[in-house]
Amino acid sequence: MAEKALTPIFRKLGWVEPRSLDNGFKVALKGLPTVNPAISGSAKVKFEEGKNQVKDHNLEQAVICFQEAIALQPDYVGAYNQLGNALQGLGESEQAIACYQKILEINPNVAAAHCNLGSIWQTQEKFEAAIAAYQRAIALKPDFVLAHQNLGGLLASQRRFVEAESCLIQALQLQPQTPELHQQLGNILRQIGKIEEAMTCFRNAIKLNPQFGEAFHNLGCLLMTKGQIEAAQKCFEKVLKLQPDSPTIHPNLGFILEAQGKYPEALIAYDRALALNPEATELLYQREHLRLILCDWDDFDVRMQTLTERIQEHIRDPRPARLSPLSLSCFPVPRQLHQAVNRHWSQHIIESMADLKARCGFEHQHNQESNSQEKIRLGYLSADFRSHAVSCLIADIFQYHDRHVFEVYAYSLTDTEDEITEIIRDGCDVFMNIAHLSVEAAARRIYEDRIDILIDLGGYTTFCRPEILALQPAPIQMQYLGYPDTMAAEFMQYILSDRWIIPTALAHHYTEQVLELPQTFIASPVAISEKAPTRQELGLPEQGFVYCCFNRTDKFDPHLFAIWMRILQKVPESVLWLIEVTPAISATLRKEGLAKGVDPRRLVFSPRFSMSEFIAIAQRADLFLDTFNYNAGATAICGLQSGLPILTCTGETFTSRMAASICASVGLEAFICDSPLVYEQQAIYWGKHPQELALIRAELLESKQNLPLFQPKQWVGNLESILKNLSQ
Repeated sequence: MAEKALTPIFRKLGWVEPRSLDNGFKVALKGLPTVNPAISGSAKVKFEEGKNQVKDHNLEQAVICFQEAIALQPDYVGAYNQLGNALQGLGESEQAIACYQKILEINPNVAAAHCNLGSIWQTQEKFEAAIAAYQRAIALKPDFVLAHQNLGGLLASQRRFVEAESCLIQALQLQPQTPELHQQLGNILRQIGKIEEAMTCFRNAIKLNPQFGEAFHNLGCLLMTKGQIEAAQKCFEKVLKLQPDSPTIHPNLGFILEAQGKYPEALIAYDRALALNPEATELLYQREHLRLILCDWDDFDVRMQTLTERIQEHIRDPRPARLSPLSLSCFPVPRQLHQAVNRHWSQHIIESMADLKARCGFEHQHNQESNSQEKIRLGYLSADFRSHAVSCLIADIFQYHDRHVFEVYAYSLTDTEDEITEIIRDGCDVFMNIAHLSVEAAARRIYEDRIDILIDLGGYTTFCRPEILALQPAPIQMQYLGYPDTMAAEFMQYILSDRWIIPTALAHHYTEQVLELPQTFIASPVAISEKAPTRQELGLPEQGFVYCCFNRTDKFDPHLFAIWMRILQKVPESVLWLIEVTPAISATLRKEGLAKGVDPRRLVFSPRFSMSEFIAIAQRADLFLDTFNYNAGATAICGLQSGLPILTCTGETFTSRMAASICASVGLEAFICDSPLVYEQQAIYWGKHPQELALIRAELLESKQNLPLFQPKQWVGNLESILKNLSQ
């Protein structure tokens, strides 16, 4: 069984903002009242001549015409306005300001002049002055659509999304047939987590303008977040027809193709995207991750060094696209980079939710006052309450909570339900699907349930919604299991772990306070299927030592693979058993093996297995060889259920220490190596001493029921002791 990839592809999508957000504003061209009803004919002629010059993009000549019109008619408000707009186009901001201010000297109640002053002050980053100008324009002319739109765009750029939403709603009420307004409101709504409403806005924009590429693009991005891959693909293909050289459409098509397992096609899309935008580190980052999946290791060390440098440069600026934090664990990058990338991600969430958090204003005093009289209300938040690696490991723990002390709530972020969902539902006091709720509504639901401690099981993984956590709906929030790294977020106060995964010496790499479970960070019994195919049925040799690794290929690298090949060379008649991702990737690995002197037939590939199948099938292997940067997690636990030992090598990250914790929890500390050299030596030793290893396997199976890894009730008791201390 290969672990399901948790990479949050949808979180990497680029967005196309409406022009009023890109440029910050539009200028008012019409609707200017005048104090002089009679304009001289010669002034009108010059005015019209200037407007024609603007249409022909001859701004310098237009300026001359408008100046001549003003010379003929000194109180010609329309000419001052057009002159100001032309000067803006030429970059002469101060002269443009003088024009608009002249209008207000003539008539201080000209809304368009206030609006245009706001546009200039916005470009000069005098944001409060710009906001005041737009607000004055609206006060003078409540139906001034452009002022509402510009103010909404500016407030959105300041991450004041709730106020921005109100502005755009007002603009749409006044002008409902404008597709750009629907598009702009959609972008604001998705920022504050109103996904369904945002999708409606993008669809409305498309109905009004079937050629609106940006609306198709952003709708496709949201469809991806909902897991509607085919519908998203249709949107992106439409954009490709409309805007074939769009720098954002090719990477998004790449994400779609990658999600569909069409890796070569996805690589072509990423290459095209990088050709159009070579400075986009987020594209390089995603392409390098795909190349790991493909086991494309050409110039690996140089590429990883380049990627590390690009990442370090990228996150110095808070504005660029965020990098998927989970993918980082597959790369050999410095430990400190993990916290920096995660903080880059979390800060965007915090800033986006700041306005909404202030509006919610959750107070937790009632929770603290009730603790001495009521049960502790414990909430679990996850998108994976279904057949998924995370829930298959923890499905049984909910039933073991002490109902004299705890009341257990589960909040599901996806609609998918299956037999695992039912096990979890039966183990909880309250199970609630909040997948369709907005961020605010979901947070309010949790807050109104008066949850004392909220445990997030997703972090920054697929379908996760950390925006809910950013609103702090519970007084105590912690992360556990689903996201193996720091979230580097002020809204996440704790992380559950153990001494192996986060030893004291590494705790400073985590912004959360580490809560150390006494024995193991997980406990999970899983039933072994009665079906156990023979080695021959699995394509394995009847005799000889069988090494295996059922981790994803993005956890492989050329240095680890070279170690594996040396192990095979030192242990005659041994084979390495792997999961086949695609036939092409298997062929690549066999070619790599041959280049290192290993017969390609000694690499055996099998299709993916379900978890229950894997526990039985794993009995046919002798030793699991773990990956270094990103260890086996659920795979290791399932293997140990079948008595299959795992050999691992510790690093400094959460993902490079998970298997060490798992080994320690079943008494296999001897299988935890502190260097690749020791790992290689141990693997060779066990391959040459299969009888000794068989005794260890037999002892593991015999004592399994008494080992911490397989004692969920005891594990829950340890967890509850920690939670009760926090609640006091």
